[in-house]
Amino acid sequence: MIDDPVTLSAAYASGSVAISWAMARFSPTIGPRFRHVLAGGGPLAVVFAFLVEGHQSVTLHGMDLLAGGGLVGLGIASSVAVSKIGPARHDKRLRLGRR
Repeated sequence: MIDDPVTLSAAYASGSVAISWAMARFSPTIGPRFRHVLAGGGPLAVVFAFLVEGHQSVTLHGMDLLAGGGLVGLGIASSVAVSKIGPARHDKRLRLGRR
């Protein structure tokens, strides 16, 4: 499943950050816990879709599921980290643009 683990991890973390940022920016009513879970687990569908591509059936082995769990943990951690760094949409003190 993993050809280059560093590239896969970096792409997964950046995808998770992008999803978390977009949900925080454009849908502020979603709570932070639910946003982190969605942003952490969302890119896993893309990873497993690449595994399934071109095959009629695929067997996921224990290492595939373990690696997927590790990627979800990495995605949640990167989502939490970017939410700590970036300003919230509803915080008027940190908002960029017109004042």
